[in-house]
Amino acid sequence: ILAGRPVDVGAQITPELQRSFVAWHASPHDFSAFDSSKIGTGEGNQAYGQGLYFAEHEGTGLKYQEQFKIPNRPLGFGQTATGLIADEQPSHLYRVKISADKEHFLDIDKPMSEQSAHVRTVMQSLGIPEELDRPLTGGDAYRRLGAKVGPSEMNDTVGREAAASKALSEAGIPGIKYLDEGSRAQGEGTRN
Repeated sequence: ILAGRPVDVGAQITPELQRSFVAWHASPHDFSAFDSSKIGTGEGNQAYGQGLYFAEHEGTGLKYQEQFKIPNRPLGFGQTATGLIADEQPSHLYRVKISADKEHFLDIDKPMSEQSAHVRTVMQSLGIPEELDRPLTGGDAYRRLGAKVGPSEMNDTVGREAAASKALSEAGIPGIKYLDEGSRAQGEGTRN
């Protein structure tokens, strides 16, 4: 399945299929399709911008899945936790195929000068330079774009991130990526 459509395995490999990649998404919810109207309503804290979150590495997805296995049975009045084992909440790990070129994502950890030519061109077309008084990272550029196209209220981070994400998508950048928890310390590796 690619972008919610069945794919004929005997069909010719299209450019869309060539650019796609596998990623992992963990959730406490069982569903058959992603629904962008649910963004911001679930368990995730949208720490790296507004959108759907996927892990490049299956092991990272499994770690997120484990975080969702929380007790779902409250203890009754007068009960204590001693000797009781609460039921685990079911959690799900989804293997998805993302129909986009990985090089077209804004990498918030890398300097703008190290982004792909596609990303640099799009960001320049949106009026975001590679450097000001210092070289900008992708994260700096994302925040500057949010300030430029988002709400004017300084403390409306969510609104600014939503506006930045929308502007990136409309301009041809399908999303952002960043080093996952297992790669941040080394400064390289797999990404979310």
